[in-house]
Amino acid sequence: MKLYFFNPDHDIALACHDANYTSPKLVCLMERDLAMLPMWYAESGSALYNGEGVDSRFLRSLKELFPIDISLLTDCSTMQVEPQPWGWDLKVMKRFRQMGVDNNLLPDDPQLEHVRELSGRALAVGILDRLRAMEHVIGESSVLTMVEECRSYVRKFGKVVFKSPWSSSGRGLRWCYDSFTDKEEGWCKNVIAAQGYLTASPIYRCKQDFAMEFWCDKRVGASFSGYSIFDTQEGRYAGNVLMSQQRMEQILAASIPEEVLLKVRAALEEQLGTLVAPYYTGPVGVDMMICENEEGRTVLHPCVEINLRMTMGMLAKIFFDCYVSERSEGFFRIEYVSAPNRIRELHHEASKQCAPLIRDGRLIQGYLSLIPVNPQTRYRVYVTLTSCTSDATNAL
Repeated sequence: MKLYFFNPDHDIALACHDANYTSPKLVCLMERDLAMLPMWYAESGSALYNGEGVDSRFLRSLKELFPIDISLLTDCSTMQVEPQPWGWDLKVMKRFRQMGVDNNLLPDDPQLEHVRELSGRALAVGILDRLRAMEHVIGESSVLTMVEECRSYVRKFGKVVFKSPWSSSGRGLRWCYDSFTDKEEGWCKNVIAAQGYLTASPIYRCKQDFAMEFWCDKRVGASFSGYSIFDTQEGRYAGNVLMSQQRMEQILAASIPEEVLLKVRAALEEQLGTLVAPYYTGPVGVDMMICENEEGRTVLHPCVEINLRMTMGMLAKIFFDCYVSERSEGFFRIEYVSAPNRIRELHHEASKQCAPLIRDGRLIQGYLSLIPVNPQTRYRVYVTLTSCTSDATNAL
């Protein structure tokens, strides 16, 4: 039986590389509030760890509406389980041991170290170097190990973003605009001292963020799972578009020739199959950008980030495929609100104004919270959908 667990501190845990580090307060709140997210992408017949934030009544209510086939498991010492974290790191290894998971069912230290190295941003730099010669493709990125290299990079490219090797969404980034001040120098020096290197890229004129989602397995290599189109705010993930893969392909192909997307996809399957799949089994998301180059042409940046973990994009895709009408479209959102009880108020308002319409286990239109909401909730994940008139009419 597969056992799912949501550990949103994964990227920070990779940077700290310490099983005993203490997560920031907001990350702890996210883990609590979004603990039930894995039920939307878990395989049928699997289990969700029954820890803080899990609400059995919420699960029972959803099972009455959707074909969700998971159970809740508290003591993992009585059966053989296959742990499925959001991402693998030293801290989640400790958590699984505390749950009672047999140590023989967990990755060993060399495996975990290899996954950590592959999770660093140097992997994206190397793969981008193999892709950027393609037609309609743009992209430059470098691994830097000395502060003077950072200074020279800014002199060469002007507008630059520096990235620490391991960091969570929107963090670990330093934006430079035509100057390399003492603050930038200090930041780069600290990252290199702590993590060994950083990466640097010119800042591109982004028109659309999206990703290609893959699944890696040493037996079969890397296989393409689908596209995800998402929004960011100051480099931080904000949410995904919900629509069929056919519609996404049409939207992307309106800007980038379909043959380019297919060539990039095939090249990534080959690269991930060679560099990642022998050492890691699980989802991999490759973030990309549709950009405008200096001549004003629309081009593709094929490898901005690589995430060796479950991603919100993959979750949104699986949710759509399993629980949404193919003719519906909308948004998958994650939101933080600091004010006590405010998310519950927003949840009740949306539930009344945009009541969900569900038929045969498929959401057709309206608002749906993907996690239980109570007065203490600070983070929420929800979807809003609209449908063509025929679907809505047939469902009534």
